[in-house]
Amino acid sequence: MDGQSIERFAAQAERYLQELQDSLEDGSYRPHPVKRVEIPKGDGRTRPLGIPTVKDRIVQTALKMVISSILAVSNARRRASQSRSRPRATSRLSGSTAR
Repeated sequence: MDGQSIERFAAQAERYLQELQDSLEDGSYRPHPVKRVEIPKGDGRTRPLGIPTVKDRIVQTALKMVISSILAVSNARRRASQSRSRPRATSRLSGSTAR
């Protein structure tokens, strides 16, 4: 939508990434409108597809990476606390604790 290709972005990556970082840090970043195209389906109909700008896709990917790592740690802690708080199952026949 912004007319910028990945190749063009890559050629000036350091500059563009710094600009992107600065705008994210100072709160001035605003995503651009998504380009809407129609993709043909096998039955002759079409379905809409949204294509974000290169910069917006980079922000989306970075945000996904940060959120994924936060959720992974949070989920690991939750699983660890659940495993510590669960009572152990006992065998009906022997009365011993199953492991």
